[in-house]
Amino acid sequence: MSKKRPIVRPGQQKPYVKATRREVEQRLKAVAVFDDCGWETSSIDWFFQEVFGVGPRQSARYRAHARAHEAAQEGISALRGDTALVEIYCISMTYALCPNRVT
Repeated sequence: MSKKRPIVRPGQQKPYVKATRREVEQRLKAVAVFDDCGWETSSIDWFFQEVFGVGPRQSARYRAHARAHEAAQEGISALRGDTALVEIYCISMTYALCPNRVT
């Protein structure tokens, strides 16, 4: 997380610190993995709230940004080309990050 001092602007109830570029990239990668794993929107929102302290509206913006970025890419990554590897990775990430939510 950022080491900046949080700012409370007029009309806000919670302090706010803008995410760094590195944090944004990390969150976009997380959204891409969760989308590939087939996570529901509510599960992604829950994860973002718990780990990053981001509300559902901001996590929706991250999802839209990640999908737009993925659509803009011309090639398919090596990881996404191997569906068996993606499936194993998704199952292990789901269990590692949220063991109580695995169905």
